[in-house]
Amino acid sequence: MIDLKSNKENMFGISSEIVKYISKIKKESQWMLDFRLDALEKYFKMDFPKEIDIKDFDFKEIVTYVKNDFSKILNNEDLPSEIKHIYDKLGLKKAEEESLGATGFQYQSSMIYSKIKDYWAKKGVIFLNSNDALIEYEDLFRNYFSKSIQRDMNKLSLLHYAFWSGGTFIYVPEGVKVKAPLQSYYYMEGENMGQFEHTIIIADKDSEVQFIEGCSAPMYKTSNVHVGVVELFLKENSKLKFSTIQNWSKNVYNLGFKKAIVEKDALIEWVSGSFGSKYSMLYPCVELIGDNSKSDAFFVSVTNKDQFLDSGFKAIHLGKNTSSKVKSKSIVMNGGESIYKGKVYVDEKAINSKDYVDCDSLILDKDSVSKSFPLINSQNSDSIISHEAKIGEIGEEELFYLMSRGIKKERAKEIIINGFIEPIVRELPMEYAVELNRIVAEELDS
Repeated sequence: MIDLKSNKENMFGISSEIVKYISKIKKESQWMLDFRLDALEKYFKMDFPKEIDIKDFDFKEIVTYVKNDFSKILNNEDLPSEIKHIYDKLGLKKAEEESLGATGFQYQSSMIYSKIKDYWAKKGVIFLNSNDALIEYEDLFRNYFSKSIQRDMNKLSLLHYAFWSGGTFIYVPEGVKVKAPLQSYYYMEGENMGQFEHTIIIADKDSEVQFIEGCSAPMYKTSNVHVGVVELFLKENSKLKFSTIQNWSKNVYNLGFKKAIVEKDALIEWVSGSFGSKYSMLYPCVELIGDNSKSDAFFVSVTNKDQFLDSGFKAIHLGKNTSSKVKSKSIVMNGGESIYKGKVYVDEKAINSKDYVDCDSLILDKDSVSKSFPLINSQNSDSIISHEAKIGEIGEEELFYLMSRGIKKERAKEIIINGFIEPIVRELPMEYAVELNRIVAEELDS
């Protein structure tokens, strides 16, 4: 058990002194310190959103910043032994060496390791932790920081912008097509831990890139909180595939923000697997500002005992001929509760736009709950919008068919569930699809 509060160098609580400390040790410019302090001042004046039920969590008790003494690590073999063990156990070393174009690893409050392969670095691709990017590419960083997820959105976004630390900064130059996935992994360990990483990805004109985000944490008796922000920017005719596999422990409040701004003829693909966590609030958002811009989203989640998943997707259509598709698959079991809230806005100028949501839930027992709430606001009559939601159980006929072929009942259920989530799993690279199936199998056995 790691007691983060026992280390006097760790920052515990919410105060301007901690904000100043974080900004100082990261050698930030005055504008960033002012930005942080202004966010904190507004945080104290604002109430939490009514739709977020986190009344039993005391934010004043969290460790908002964990100091580490690691120097810049240039090779995964040089990771400290206690962290290298985690890195290897998660399969990151193998993935880095065999398939990834770049790798980042955040432990607690800091990205302690990031490395891009020389081939892509020579093409002008930037892959850094966000704190280093702020120093080394300050003008570029400042042009995009807080431009997608506004600081004053709500009390949680203000908390993030006051205490953000770590995260990934990626810039792909015009015309560069990165064939190997880039990945960052965020690991949170210790009691009362708060993690606030900030990720920015910029895909310039005619570029392509795939980014994979992994998250996990061991189990503790006390609650931890994760309030990350992801800002995505797709220039004309670019393509970004953003994949997330979150496997938090069941003491984590996962309260994240993700938003993409998509210009003309660009395409963003979202693939997300969400598991664990006591309470999750996940609302990725896409703003289709350019004509013919597109968003395709694939989500899978498992909600288990004592878990609440408040998820959804927001699509904002501003350009002509824009398209957004969502396919969501949720499995709810052992009294868990899952809610999907889809929000669609189609501007009066966004003629000939299309928005389609297919939201499926598989309930494995009578105590579990799954709901779907669509909210649609269309300002023109030349667009097509549809929302389809299906909630069901494992059919007795399907079970009987498989069992009649000599398959045991539990294995038959697993086969049906794997078939249910297969449309999302196939969107992932093979090694990550295997990992997602493994996590689902562990959840079903718990």
